[in-house]
Amino acid sequence: MSVQSRQSISANSLFHFTDSFENLQGIFSNDFYPRYCMEDQSYLVPDHLPKYAAIPMVCFCDVPLSHVNYHTETYGYYCIGLAKEWGKDNGINPIMYSLPNSYSTLLLKQSFGDLYPLNPELVLYKTHQPDLAAQNVTTMLYSFFTFLKPYEGEVWKDGAPIKRRVRFYDEREWRYVPALNRLNDLGLIPIMSQNQYNDSSIRNQCNETLQQSFRLEFTAQDVKYIIVREEDEVLKMAEKIESLKHRYSDGEIKLLTTRIMSMHQILEDF
Repeated sequence: MSVQSRQSISANSLFHFTDSFENLQGIFSNDFYPRYCMEDQSYLVPDHLPKYAAIPMVCFCDVPLSHVNYHTETYGYYCIGLAKEWGKDNGINPIMYSLPNSYSTLLLKQSFGDLYPLNPELVLYKTHQPDLAAQNVTTMLYSFFTFLKPYEGEVWKDGAPIKRRVRFYDEREWRYVPALNRLNDLGLIPIMSQNQYNDSSIRNQCNETLQQSFRLEFTAQDVKYIIVREEDEVLKMAEKIESLKHRYSDGEIKLLTTRIMSMHQILEDF
């Protein structure tokens, strides 16, 4: 069997799932932008440090549509799929999954504790560290940590876990995270504590700044799939896209409307 004829376990598109028609519509009106998402870091941090932190990100998965049933149950039945080349061009990268007791995780955990401890309220440079080069290394190392995720764990939404023991490894996640130094320059909280995340005023204000400063734009040509939950929402989404004449040309609107399909159809036919 030739390499070309083998069935790939990767998709040619990156899929972003959401849980409402309004959220999907908003992506076409406002592009993507990072939002703070709660992450379980208990596998990574030393015992005396907080176990949860919120990281600003946009998440995608590299899963063929024939395998999305489990994914929809966790993240929603609405989805946009974009060309993988678009993701690569915009610095979106596959993340690394870690097991708590693996040697690689133990090395990272030791580095985390030694170089860049997590303050209960804010990630800060060690003030007694006079070496600028060492500070740069710790910044880069912590930035790398934002692309790590446990092999399995809890999914969080609005400050609380919504599903336990999800095998994140099955999601084949790709992630966009703004550079830590750019977040610092804008006066944003690079990594939120759980208390900060649970304060809706802090979380919403920071998310608004992220929307203004880190928009992740795409063109109509980048879009490969627009997926709504039910068949009767296909025309409704087409109408929403047709109303965006200030954003897309007539030809682009026609192209986008050909990309619309329902998750109901996918789960039945793929």
